[in-house]
Amino acid sequence: MELTPTHLPLLPQPTRPLSSTSCPPELSRQQLGNYQLIRLLARGGCAEVYLGQHVHLNRYAAIKVVKTALSSEKLELFRQEARIVAHLHHPHIISIFDFDVEDDTPFLVMEYACHGTLRKRHPHGTILSPAAVLSYLKPVAEALQYAHDRHLIHCDVKPENMLIGQDDEILLSDFGIAVIHDSTDWQAARDIVGTLSYIAPEQLGGEPCQASDQYSLGIVAYEWLCGQCPFRGSSGEIVAQHVKATPPSLCEQIPTLPPRIEQVVLKALAKDPEQRHLSVQAFVREFEAALTGSGLAGSNHLRLANTRHETSAGLPDIDDAATTYATASAVASLAVQRPGLPAQRGRRHPISRRTLFKSIAGLASAGLASGSLLWLLHTHLSAMPPPSSIRREMVALVYRGHHNAVRGLMWSPNEAFVASASADKTVQVWNISQSDVYVYVYTGHTDAVNAVAWSYDGLHIASGSSDRTVQVWDASDGSNAVKYQGHGDTVTSVTWSLDDQYIASASYDKTVRLWNTVDGNNISTYTGHSDAVLAVAWSPDGSLIASASADQTVQLWNPAEGMTLLTLTGHSGAVHTVAWSPNHHYIASGGSDSTVRVWDATTGSLLYTYGNHSDTVLAVTWSPDGSRIASAGADRTVQVWGALDGSHVTTFTGHKDAVNALGWSPRDGGQFIASGSSDTTVQIWYAL
Repeated sequence: MELTPTHLPLLPQPTRPLSSTSCPPELSRQQLGNYQLIRLLARGGCAEVYLGQHVHLNRYAAIKVVKTALSSEKLELFRQEARIVAHLHHPHIISIFDFDVEDDTPFLVMEYACHGTLRKRHPHGTILSPAAVLSYLKPVAEALQYAHDRHLIHCDVKPENMLIGQDDEILLSDFGIAVIHDSTDWQAARDIVGTLSYIAPEQLGGEPCQASDQYSLGIVAYEWLCGQCPFRGSSGEIVAQHVKATPPSLCEQIPTLPPRIEQVVLKALAKDPEQRHLSVQAFVREFEAALTGSGLAGSNHLRLANTRHETSAGLPDIDDAATTYATASAVASLAVQRPGLPAQRGRRHPISRRTLFKSIAGLASAGLASGSLLWLLHTHLSAMPPPSSIRREMVALVYRGHHNAVRGLMWSPNEAFVASASADKTVQVWNISQSDVYVYVYTGHTDAVNAVAWSYDGLHIASGSSDRTVQVWDASDGSNAVKYQGHGDTVTSVTWSLDDQYIASASYDKTVRLWNTVDGNNISTYTGHSDAVLAVAWSPDGSLIASASADQTVQLWNPAEGMTLLTLTGHSGAVHTVAWSPNHHYIASGGSDSTVRVWDATTGSLLYTYGNHSDTVLAVTWSPDGSRIASAGADRTVQVWGALDGSHVTTFTGHKDAVNALGWSPRDGGQFIASGSSDTTVQIWYAL
């Protein structure tokens, strides 16, 4: 079901601030001007963006709020951004509705793009057909050319700043850097959300020009064509490559790509701005000419990702594939170094453009100095054999810390850790680069732990148990545990809302309860099922909840009102598991009838049934790009298959008992699948 801004659900508002770390004290009343703040949409270096609703007109908008106190000089720069962007009237540029300062808190009221970003639609590693790439390049180039004609340079062109509006139109956002690019102090505070991957060589030297935006758009086109940016490595290595390295050949990576398209893209990536296309629109016109001339217009010969232009039998028009952990800005990992958690190293990290301008050496050190754990996984992966050298059935590692059945598991948002829940009454958090030891064991439950869920910001973990409680604690060390009580029977499943403000828990007591994580209150209870609720999943866009039950149904409902919107019937036995596609348009459910059924979440229609399992299906999960589904169950297998039509890809057969839980690694295209079993192990497989 596609929800427009006028139909967005409003969850009951907590009586305290949205979050002690995400909302300035001045916002404790959760209203700025005439706009009520509803939920956090994105977080940047010194600003946050909230979904807001006009208290009189019921109109939705994005509210950009500065988190820190500003000097009078910086406040004027913020006003300057508002003034200039407000005069950019273009169908592919986000509109500014209002600007004000309330209680020393500056805020912008902007058009709300309800379908997220192109990065969310097409996560890292996604490959698009040239026709699909062109469909995005056109509106972005039109917006950039409009700005260039008014002597503005965007300076931060990347998929994260390309938003998707209500009618699926592409909207370019974040012109703040362009407006104030001469003020490096302000940049240092606000530009941490960017990465080095898209910055033109001359911009690294502090001299951006209009052709710099063309270079950045060329990097985006390159990435979409082959699935990765041309320059990778540490911060210093990326800088050096931007300055002097030739991008790897696209045609060598994609033999079916016409050489003319490669030539057009590489011209946009010329080191000298004078050697690029005459304008950003000229670049896109040349791209279109190369595409049309090759006869590939509308081609779908690259099926690793699908766009609105590509359809196939089974799942029609799977677009805007989104990561489970996406918001407009990158999901935070465990933010503070704690005892027992190893430090990160070895991979690039977003850094400020001010640091870039100072020196390449400074860039490299700044890129690796963070105390977070965001890139720890890379160290482990570098020690693994490359995927091309291993068999599909090979397991990457086995974790043996539990002494009873593993019933639930989840990857940390940074992909460095796994939390596994067990009938041994524990949740164990372990580092996948040291799978023979755990980081810590959470022992707060008094009975079997059936479910575990990591918050989207990586800071907390929730678990559900046969002791009838939901418990939430600090993800770094298991401290500061809070117990939610109210269920009358075993808790079977837990899930977080996108903004981490709410938890939904399912139970044998036939209900799903919603909890406010700010104060721990049970704010509502869903009672639509007539038998035990065995699984619950919050949609990736935060608007709906799907619950699966022993009453043989999956029900889709509005978390704000508890209203049942769709009831999916077709399973001939209890439904044990349910999962949303990353783009929230489809649902997969598995049950005692040994099948997985894939549904259209908008209409409730059954698209197809996957029937390769020989016993009850207990777990199902989607790949981050939405192209594949993994399912597992009592037949002891983990099966991977194409989401488009259910075509079988591979089967993993290493477990010795029923497989109860699955999790696809959330980053880098989903390289691994973790499975938890009644054989007491968690096994991690190469998802080739």
